[in-house]
Amino acid sequence: MAAAPDRLDPSDPSGTIAPGDSSVLDCADALPCRQTVLDGELAVTLHAADGEALDGSGAPRIDAVFEALTRDTTIAFDRTSSIVARGQVLQADALRVGLPSAPGGRDEATFRLIAGVGINGHATFAGALIGNPATLDRVTLRLGEAGRLTDVAFANVPYGAERTAAVDCAGTLPCEWRPSDGTTTITVTSATPLRWNRATRLVVSFSTASTRSLELALLPGGRVSDGAGDTLEPYGIELGGVESRDETPLVFALDAGERIGGRLVPRRAPAEGEVSLARVELPLIERRSPRAPRWRPIFLDVPLQAAPPAE
Repeated sequence: MAAAPDRLDPSDPSGTIAPGDSSVLDCADALPCRQTVLDGELAVTLHAADGEALDGSGAPRIDAVFEALTRDTTIAFDRTSSIVARGQVLQADALRVGLPSAPGGRDEATFRLIAGVGINGHATFAGALIGNPATLDRVTLRLGEAGRLTDVAFANVPYGAERTAAVDCAGTLPCEWRPSDGTTTITVTSATPLRWNRATRLVVSFSTASTRSLELALLPGGRVSDGAGDTLEPYGIELGGVESRDETPLVFALDAGERIGGRLVPRRAPAEGEVSLARVELPLIERRSPRAPRWRPIFLDVPLQAAPPAE
């Protein structure tokens, strides 16, 4: 079978492949995705496409790194930049490059690039994507240099959390999940009824370790399903011994080689006779700049352990 070409027709937002065209890069549902323009003088790398909030909700947002390759230059990031998904087109609403936001929030962002030094930026888009698409058909970042506008276009851009497969624990703990880069291990160590905030509740305990330094954020919510597949009402979270029972995320800076423990706590203890949880989805992500696709650690068939004997 012949290999598919990696360039697309820029006039067709559906993503139809057109061999020989060089203005749209096919990301093939993988990030980061790097495109060079202006005769090879500028590189733009997409790092993440997701909702603006930490949990992936909110306005669509594209994170990218801009790098001048051969000379210093001044670039304008124009808010006629757009995204396309299933025929729906959204235009940029706010732009940010480097630390300061663009004047007025809605105006174009103008920034100075020094050759060889990348600058992080992002654009948020007005409106909501319909139907929760997993892929953006087209991302077009419109840049201006010396009065000339250039479209840096990408096709087949994955949208949302990274697509690392769920782990089937097959009724055995500990059970490990790793993100696609393989540097971090998230381990569910137990799921058992315990006293937590003055009542006996189901407590799912986990630990996290990494071969590199990173910043963790444990978000409110998560998802725990009982053996019948019914979702248990969330109640609280815990990271490094710090508890949260409201909408406050917990953040922890993890050094390379360090291990941190956490807990995900539904409101009620498991029903009598339950022996396993069908699904545990931990709301744990890495906070980084530029953003990367957020983690989605999912564990299936997690065994329930008996409550410890009363003291």
